Order: sequence, then C-alpha cells, then structure tokens
Amino acid sequence: MEHFSAFRRISVQSPELELGVDIVDPPAAWEVDPSEIAQYSHLNLHMGRLAVSDAIHGLIGVSARLRYDEDGEPIMQGRDKNGAGIIDGQVSDYCVEHILAPKFKYSVFTEP
Repeated sequence: MEHFSAFRRISVQSPELELGVDIVDPPAAWEVDPSEIAQYSHLNLHMGRLAVSDAIHGLIGVSARLRYDEDGEPIMQGRDKNGAGIIDGQVSDYCVEHILAPKFKYSVFTEP
C-alpha cells in the first residue's frame, strides 16, 4: 500500500489486470468524527489494463464494453450521474448485501 497526502493506494498487477484502488477519507472540512471516517470514505478505481471475455458483467463489465447510440456513435458518458445509457438498468440493481456478496440483479454467479 502506498500513502499519499490525500489517500492511500493499493495496486494490483497481473497479465490480465492492472488496477489501482484509492482509499479516500472524507475532507477535513466535513469535520467527521474519527469514529465515522470509514463510513464517509470512498474508493476510486483506476484500471490501466483489463483483459475481458464476453462473460464479464456487473459495473466493471458494462464499463468495459462500449455502447452505441441510435446513430451508431459510441456513448462516452451517462446521461445522468447514475450512468443512464451506460449501465444496464439502474444503480440500485447493482446493490449487494456486503462487499463479497455475488448476488445482484444481473449476476451470473451463485452463492455457495
């Protein structure tokens, strides 16, 4: 793990994947109680390389494949902050019970 002034970064590299995960704490201006920092932190994902198959799905899957509009032009950004036009369905369709849960509306995995 690398430490920067505003975040911490975990890097993963393999022949199929180059991924950086930034763990970003809430800004000091929010005056978050230290016991609640984890609740108000977020992750930024940076993918440098991702080898995919047609089976890839979920948020990474839909963002790994280009979609095209009715004129055949690539859609480069969502129509709203929730990714309308880019993702299948809506954001709530991708909610999971916990970080390791495989079940969501478009999941192709089953729980053991």
